[in-house]
Formats: sequence, C-alpha cells, structure tokens
Amino acid sequence: FTDTQSITQEQYGVWAQLLDDAVTVYPDADFIVHTGDFVDHGDGFLQWKWGLNAASDNLMSMALMPTAGNHEAYGTYALDNYFALSDGNLAIPQYTDTGAYYSYDYNNAHFIVLNTNDVPDDKLSDEQIEWMKADAQASDAEWKFVMLHKAPYSNGSHVEDSDVEGFRALMDGVFGEGKCIVLRIRPEGAVRIA
Repeated sequence: FTDTQSITQEQYGVWAQLLDDAVTVYPDADFIVHTGDFVDHGDGFLQWKWGLNAASDNLMSMALMPTAGNHEAYGTYALDNYFALSDGNLAIPQYTDTGAYYSYDYNNAHFIVLNTNDVPDDKLSDEQIEWMKADAQASDAEWKFVMLHKAPYSNGSHVEDSDVEGFRALMDGVFGEGKCIVLRIRPEGAVRIA
C-alpha cells in the first residue's frame, strides 16, 4: 500500500476497504507493507487514530511494516511515534526526525526499507546508501526487496523533481550493479516492468 493519507475519518474507510479486499484476494498474507504517506499530516493524532482504527480488524492479526513518506515528516516526525522502529530495533543508530531506514527478513526474502526524506543534495545520504549496500550484501536471502516512498520511475507530477531524478540515478547506478527486476504487484500476480 502507499499514499493512503486522508483528511477526514470517513475518507480512511477507503483504505480499510482496500485492505479488506487485499486480504480477500490474499488470505494467507502474513504482513502488510506500506510505502509511506499513511496520513496526510504526520503530527495529526486524529488522522493516525482514524487510519489505524478504520483497518483495525486486519491490523490486529497482521504486522504493518511502514516506510517513511513525506507526509509523515510534516511537523513532529510521527512514524517513529507510532511504530516500534527505534529503541534498539533499527539496524544502526540514525537520526529519525526525517524517518527511518531498516531491514527485516521473512522466510526466504530480505526487505530493505529506505527513507526518501533523508536526501541531502537531492540524493539519499551517503550513510544510508552505504548501509543499504552492506545490508543487502550481508543477506543470503533468495529474494531482496527494496521499499522507498518516492517513485523513481513514474509519469506522475513529481517525475522531474530533483530528488526523484536522484533516486532514478541511484536505481540505475547502485541497483544496476547486480541483477535487479522492478515489479508491479497486481491481484493476478507480479508483472515485470524493468
């Protein structure tokens, strides 16, 4: 999931319905990956309450693995307030006011979650890139997935943003060093797009 942010309590019902539909299509799913902008304003407690309560039936039985979105970074950084990503759970000590980057394993897959708010000079910080490379290399998982909020390949309104161009260069450079497949997930299965 991505960009489920809404402004009213009723609007969060769309996210809840989408999650219900996903669980119906994939009843054996063990966790949810959310790639950011869960709420419209990160320090808006009511929005977090509405979003989490709207989907509570599913969230009570599945873990939600978050990615930092730019909307969570508005005001006091909220991702760190609503998810147990700090207090020793992060792979390395890091400045979490803009988000967090971390990784986790599940069965034969390794998930690397990047923070696209940590972008000095319109690219991911050198520390984050070096951590990502070392983390991926240290994993012997059959599958490695990288999550980030801002889409490097998109025809949306942000396609020419300087930070998005920086992410695209990262994808072409760092990820181009190894075998990389970009997938779009649809109900009928994964579709290779690059």
